[in-house]
Amino acid sequence: MTPPAWTSIEAAADDLGYHGARRNEELLRASARRHRDDGGAPWLLLWRDEFGWCPFSHQVQMHLEEKRESYLIKKVPLSLYRIGDRHPELLRDSPDGLVPTLRVLCEPDGSENSRSPASPPQAGRIVRGAADCASFI
Repeated sequence: MTPPAWTSIEAAADDLGYHGARRNEELLRASARRHRDDGGAPWLLLWRDEFGWCPFSHQVQMHLEEKRESYLIKKVPLSLYRIGDRHPELLRDSPDGLVPTLRVLCEPDGSENSRSPASPPQAGRIVRGAADCASFI
């Protein structure tokens, strides 16, 4: 027996209401999460693993979701830890190439979904590692 083709699996998912746009909004597939009602630009960039295997990346993403912060996501394959060329932008943010890493893209706008204006983080700040990222968020 041959397994069904991906096109037939996707068609069956579409029939059940799980269409392509909805699948792309899923937490581990998303390239950006916007929680602000005003559609404001995300103020953080999260570097995480490509397939959601890294529990540390997942922990940081869950913290961002719980705080309802808007953020961009860039994914890197874990296989690049051992072999291959790492993404140059990741190496600029994390010279050892490890995830999770957060970069502050701009200062938060002070809305209720972002940090207190008493201690706004500076744009360009880099936070590496799950423990530091979690305490930063």
